[in-house]
Amino acid sequence: MQLFAAAGGIVIARTLLLSAKGEYTYAGTILTFAVMAAVGHTRAILWQSGRRGLPAYSIIRVMVCIVMLIGTPLVLAMILAGSLLPSQRSLLFVALALPFAIFSQSAGGIFLADGDVRTINITAMFPTVGATLVYVPLILFFHRTLGVVLAVWAASYVLGGVYMLLALKRYYQRATDRVSFKELAKEQMTFGSQASLSSLVQYLDFRVGVFIVMFMAGSAALGLYSVGIAIGEFLWQLSSAMINPALKDIGGKDFTRAAAVTAKCMRHSFVLVFAAAVCVALLAHQVVPLIYGPAFSYGAVVAIALLPGIVAYSMMPALSAFFSQQLGQPRVPFYFSAFSTLVCATVTALALPHFGIIAAAVATSISYTAAFIAAAAYFTRATGWSAGRIFAYSVDDLRPYHSLLTGAAAVIRGR
Repeated sequence: MQLFAAAGGIVIARTLLLSAKGEYTYAGTILTFAVMAAVGHTRAILWQSGRRGLPAYSIIRVMVCIVMLIGTPLVLAMILAGSLLPSQRSLLFVALALPFAIFSQSAGGIFLADGDVRTINITAMFPTVGATLVYVPLILFFHRTLGVVLAVWAASYVLGGVYMLLALKRYYQRATDRVSFKELAKEQMTFGSQASLSSLVQYLDFRVGVFIVMFMAGSAALGLYSVGIAIGEFLWQLSSAMINPALKDIGGKDFTRAAAVTAKCMRHSFVLVFAAAVCVALLAHQVVPLIYGPAFSYGAVVAIALLPGIVAYSMMPALSAFFSQQLGQPRVPFYFSAFSTLVCATVTALALPHFGIIAAAVATSISYTAAFIAAAAYFTRATGWSAGRIFAYSVDDLRPYHSLLTGAAAVIRGR
């Protein structure tokens, strides 16, 4: 899905030029930032449905009301800004997509509690794969403008929301006794606001170095630094992909099982990202100039300096999910993200004038590693597990890799 989205962005940039690409990116950024506020709502719904085992029908009724409460003022504000300011016309398309995007994000908690990742993935395919397959031919063969592209993009979120609504139908059909609307709403709002704050701070944690480099060193330095950030975020996909399928167990009623699955996610994350980081360390000096051009050669150094922190922080999503969904403490991940942000910002601001952008990369690695160590220590205290037990690899851990290699070998042999 990411490759499809990237390909669509390249077509827009090469055919509709920079201003159109900038406006398209701006619309996507605004929508993403708004939807991030619903991530906490997703976690609250997952908590109620998975950990507490409350009736899905009652949870959904409350969820729809909260989505309307959050989405309505945002939509009206974007319509007003898009109508009055010519430079903000793209917000009209964001306003169309926003309520459906928030609804899909929030409703995802119901499916995650059931371990139904397939429905979430299909919903995500509408704005990534589906929209790209529609607007790319329109651009290339029918010479359509950015307005048509944004209309297709917004419509894809509408279709995704409708699909999610239809998928929820089975929960209405098996409705059970209803729970107090007021109590559910209060818990969703309280839990959700804490989890959303944590998500926003985590997003800031990922970007604080970018802001400081831009402010203190300028856009050219940020261009180099962004190469390392892009590589790091790509490596994180190796670990983040396993979290959604694991949330059913991490947020389930069996505490021992939740702790075991969390530890297993940490072990697999470490192995996968560490292996990828070794490859990046060995190849970055050759690959980065080849892809980005000779002017970006120093970006390879930045990427290598970020690798220790990337490896450490790749294990944080599993820990954050355990703290929020199993312990019911969504504020705990906020503390670790805030700690990491503070360390990163302080070290970067002090060292950047003396050492250049490499200081921002090193500061990021230091802050990410420190935050992971603190979070892992909290996990050991909450579970009573030792660090040795968390990272004790077993034969069971090796089976997926054996199956993968065996299947790959069979494909190569043509069987």
